[in-house]
Amino acid sequence: MDFEFSEDQATIRRAVAELAAKFDDQYWMEKDAAHEFPTEFYQAFADGGWLGITIPEEYGGHGFGITEAALLLEEVAAARGRTREVCDQLDRASLSALLNTAMPS
Repeated sequence: MDFEFSEDQATIRRAVAELAAKFDDQYWMEKDAAHEFPTEFYQAFADGGWLGITIPEEYGGHGFGITEAALLLEEVAAARGRTREVCDQLDRASLSALLNTAMPS
């Protein structure tokens, strides 16, 4: 059994770590002190397409699995990001994509 990361998984880790690192401790302290949602952080991940990591490609996502989503969250946590917000947004993005494609207007 091979436990090495695939090329895609290594790319996800590098790209997410680089993006998450743009939000330093000062950013998180300010958001926490003001009890504010990290809008800029969320928008950066949305703009990068990361909210659709587990959404099937036919619905506009990347089509990756739980391992790749876990790698994303691991890198966010390593950069001191709030993984709860990312999990919530991944869930919402997945639900929204499914509802928009599966439910008739």
